[in-house]
Amino acid sequence: MAEAFQYKRQYPRRRMRLPCWVNWEQHRVQGTIADVSYCGVAVVIAKASEWTGKEARLEIPEGISLKVRSVYLQEEGESRRVGCKIELIGGGKKQWARLCDIPRW
Repeated sequence: MAEAFQYKRQYPRRRMRLPCWVNWEQHRVQGTIADVSYCGVAVVIAKASEWTGKEARLEIPEGISLKVRSVYLQEEGESRRVGCKIELIGGGKKQWARLCDIPRW
């Protein structure tokens, strides 16, 4: 009898490359989504950007708007990877759920 596969995370990550905008305070920079899950997202931005640990809003194509808070920062050459916890899905809830969906075989 086969055992059910268990993920280590509550929601598994889905890797991708998707453009986005990161907005915080009076700043706005373009970034790239590196991976997503229902409760988190990793964003790659230019190292020169000033976003380091503040609350921000991510705008993703298809009308998805997320209120996020960074939880880790990782330097990667000329860029910076910021891992974020999603605090609120402000728009595009159905699109977000579809984007995060990982088929289970």
